[in-house]
Amino acid sequence: MIPSVEVRHLRPWEEAVGVLTELVDEEDVLLVKIGRITLALPIDMADTLRPHIGQKIAILRTDDRARPYRFRIVAKNSPAGAGDTGRGDENCAQTTGATE
Repeated sequence: MIPSVEVRHLRPWEEAVGVLTELVDEEDVLLVKIGRITLALPIDMADTLRPHIGQKIAILRTDDRARPYRFRIVAKNSPAGAGDTGRGDENCAQTTGATE
């Protein structure tokens, strides 16, 4: 169970990258623990994410109303800038955001 922590909501074009460690269904929201970050996501993402617990993933929030969240698995030997925190700490997570 995810302890009481600050829950983040990604803004459009913000991405969270880290090891997916836990999913918790909370009524109409899915709490997702990625590294040290806990995200609130749509409940319908549970079936997509559940098979990837223990893997390094990235979740991107977009401004596309039809598909507001994108998910990908981050390869261990990704090139720099492709979701690698550069710290080598698999328990860390980061968020990145685009600026205009």
